[in-house]
Amino acid sequence: MRQAMATAVLVLVSSPAVAQPKPPTLASDYVLDETIPIYDRTEKKHEHEKVRVTLHSAGKVAATETSTQTEQTVYSDELSTTETWQWANTWQGTWKQTGTALTLDLKLTGRTCTHTRKTTGMDGETLPCRPASKEVRFQCESIQLPRTSNPREQLDVWDCRSTLPQWILGKTTCVKRVAPRVAYEPC
Repeated sequence: MRQAMATAVLVLVSSPAVAQPKPPTLASDYVLDETIPIYDRTEKKHEHEKVRVTLHSAGKVAATETSTQTEQTVYSDELSTTETWQWANTWQGTWKQTGTALTLDLKLTGRTCTHTRKTTGMDGETLPCRPASKEVRFQCESIQLPRTSNPREQLDVWDCRSTLPQWILGKTTCVKRVAPRVAYEPC
């Protein structure tokens, strides 16, 4: 008597995962380098700030803002004072776009900051940082800015304003804003 043997083979067929579109990230870099001669001293300022804003589905937004700022006052070849601030802020919140307007409602979820001052011939000191806003609303307007190196080429940006310094966020590429002379280029 022959026994019939049945073997079941289970084959799991998985369909390739449908790639979810990457959420858009709006980005900007801001650079300030200026020297201001004053009657009895020279003021030098340098600031570099990076902002990244990621618009997630369902109206959620995440943002990071990092900055280094240095102010140096030179009184003479032998005497100067340098103050440096470094901070990183993280934000969470919501976004809403209506036509050519974008609103970002953000709440501060994390912050690190250091503030130091060093005067020639003295030990450096650590100072308190400026307080950060706990909540902020950016009202953004869709605009085009001429690229400084080629004014015929336009950069699509969101011009975002609030009680914080202005954010100029590139829609499809990072936009670098250079001051004190205002210049716009891709990062």
